[in-house]
Amino acid sequence: MENNLYIYRESFLTDFFREENGPNNSLEYCTEDLIYAICAIGSIIDFGDDFFMYQGILFDTPEKFYYQAKYLIFQKLNSNSYNEITSIQTLLCLSYFDLGRGNDLSAWTLAGIAFRIGTFDNFELDPRLTVGNNILNTHLTLTEYEANVKTRIYWGCVIADSYISFVLGKSPTLRHLRATMPHCKNLPFLKGIESFLYFDPVAKTPIIVNISRPLEKLNVLYQLANRYHDLVYRDSSSNNGLSTLYYLEKFNVDIFHWKDSLPRDLYWTKNELKSNGYNINLMFFRYQYYLILLSFNRDFIDADNSLDETVSPALICTSAIEDLYTSIQCFSKFHSLKYASLNMVYLAILGIQIVPKLPENIALTVQKKSLINIFGSVLAEGASVYEIAKDAYEAYLANFKDLGLKHNIGSRSPDTNRSKHSLNHILAPVSFRDVQETVGFDESLIPSLNYG
Repeated sequence: MENNLYIYRESFLTDFFREENGPNNSLEYCTEDLIYAICAIGSIIDFGDDFFMYQGILFDTPEKFYYQAKYLIFQKLNSNSYNEITSIQTLLCLSYFDLGRGNDLSAWTLAGIAFRIGTFDNFELDPRLTVGNNILNTHLTLTEYEANVKTRIYWGCVIADSYISFVLGKSPTLRHLRATMPHCKNLPFLKGIESFLYFDPVAKTPIIVNISRPLEKLNVLYQLANRYHDLVYRDSSSNNGLSTLYYLEKFNVDIFHWKDSLPRDLYWTKNELKSNGYNINLMFFRYQYYLILLSFNRDFIDADNSLDETVSPALICTSAIEDLYTSIQCFSKFHSLKYASLNMVYLAILGIQIVPKLPENIALTVQKKSLINIFGSVLAEGASVYEIAKDAYEAYLANFKDLGLKHNIGSRSPDTNRSKHSLNHILAPVSFRDVQETVGFDESLIPSLNYG
C-alpha cells in the first residue's frame, strides 16, 4: 500500500483479469502503461535474477519497466487518446519511482502533469453532480460503485500531491482547488484477489484493510502541515525567532491533538508499535505522521527551553526517534530491511541527522549508538533499492566511522539519467539561526520543507 493510495487495487485487478474482448470490458482502471508502471515500482524491491522478453523487449531491470511505461503514457498524451484515471496513476507511479532514485526534478514534473490532467478533466468535482447543462462525467449512467471508486482515487491523489510536495519542499498543486468530491467510503472486498492481499506473518492470513478513514485523517494532517509551514518557516526568514517558536509550539499542540483524536482503530501507542510495527498496512499511516513531526522540529532541538516542556522540540524528537526505533526493530523481526519502504528511508535519514543533536541531559531509553545503528541498517539494506538510501549511507559511513558498522550496500545498475543534484530534495529548511551557514552532512540528508 505505502504511498500508492491513488490506485484502487480491486478495480485495477478486476479489469486486469477481465477477458480482452469480454462483454463488460471497459478497461477504465487497467491499461498497459499502468501495468508497466506498477511493475517498475514492485520490481525495485526484489527483482533478483528474473527477467522476461515481451514484444521484443527484454525486461531485466526495473528501469526497463519504468521507461516503457513512460514511453507509452507520453505516446498516448501526444495523440490525445489517453485514459484520465490510468494516466494519472501511471504518472504518479513513475513520480514515486523517481523519488526513490533521487531524481527530484522528474518526480515533481511527472506528478505535476498527472494533476494537470486531473484538473483539466475536473476530477476534483463530484461525478454525480451537474452544473447547468454541462455533465461533469462522461458516463451518463454512473453506478454508485463507479462513483465511489472515482472518489477513492481522487482522495488518494490528494494525499500523493501532499506527500510529494512535502518531501520536495513545494506547495501542493491541488491545495487551492474548490473540490466538491465527497469523502470516500469503504468499498466492498472482491473475491478472488486473496493472493494480492498483505499476508500477515503473525496472524498467518491475508489481511483486508479499509483505508477510507486513514485517507481522510491523512488529509487533515497535511492540511495542518501546510498551514503551519507557512507560519514557521516563512516567518523564520525574517529572523523573528520568538514568533517562529510560538507557531512551532502551536503546531506541536495541534498535531498531538490530531493524533489523540484518532478513532480507536487508527490510534497507536509505543506498545502497539512494539507488537505491530511489522505491519506495513498500519505503519504507512503512522510513518507519515512521524515524517511531518520530525521535519518540523529537527531544526529547533536546541531552542530556548522556555517553551512548554510538553511541546519541547528536543523531547518531541527524542520520543519520536525512540518510537521509530521500536517499530523498525519489530519490522526487522518479520521482514528483511531491504523491504524497507521509502518512508522508512526518509525517517532513517532524519533519525541519523537528529540523534547526535539531542541534548545530553535528555534521558534516552536506548543508547544513541543503537539508535544510529538501526537507522544505518535501514539505509544499508535500502541502498540496493533506493538511490537516496545509497547516497545517505555513504555519507553516514564517512561521518560515523567510530561506530564500527560494516553493512554491505546492495548492488544495482547505475542510473545515467539521474539528477546531478539528486540530494536537493532532501535539503534542510533554512534555519532562522544560521541562514548564512554552509550545510554539512547532517543538515543535508533530510527531507526538505523549503517551498520553492
